[in-house]
Amino acid sequence: MSNWIYEFEIQVHNRGNEIAVIHDGRTKTYDELNREASSFANWLREQGYKRVAMYMPNAYEFYVVEFGALKAGASGVPVNYMFAEEIIEYVLEDSEADVLVIFAQDAAVAASAVQGSNVKDIVVIGTSPLGTITLDEILSTYPDYISSVPRSDDDIFNLSYTSGTTGRPKGVIKTHRNMSAHITNMVHVWKLGPRSR
Repeated sequence: MSNWIYEFEIQVHNRGNEIAVIHDGRTKTYDELNREASSFANWLREQGYKRVAMYMPNAYEFYVVEFGALKAGASGVPVNYMFAEEIIEYVLEDSEADVLVIFAQDAAVAASAVQGSNVKDIVVIGTSPLGTITLDEILSTYPDYISSVPRSDDDIFNLSYTSGTTGRPKGVIKTHRNMSAHITNMVHVWKLGPRSR
């Protein structure tokens, strides 16, 4: 079994108080990341969402959302932050995403891009100019513990879209087995360890 979220939870158990993520001067421990991901997972599970689109620049919140999706038994759909609006619309429609997570500065693009898609909710990181729920509201409202949904090696980890240089981007399915193998290879090739940065 190569369920990637279980590998993360082993790290939470073994290294909970150690730093998991450093970004823009913020540090988060494995425990903190796990609790926030669990709150988001509880919200996803309550809503019944299975595909979580993430349109955001490099940010700590990406991990909260992606790990939360995995814990809830959902799949992530990372949307390239450089995509034009019409491509974002296409990705949201093609992926059948239920929910879109964005930063507040991208609200106008998101509001337009979800038209004609399956997206039922837009979660905003920061203050929502759309009147929709914010990630902070979810994290402060929903329980920060959840039993992760069991997944098989061949279940979808995420659906990533190619750059589409010769046409529309194509969705590439990455399974839990793919991601576990990829991460294991990175650890060995780059000789990564607990203190690697």
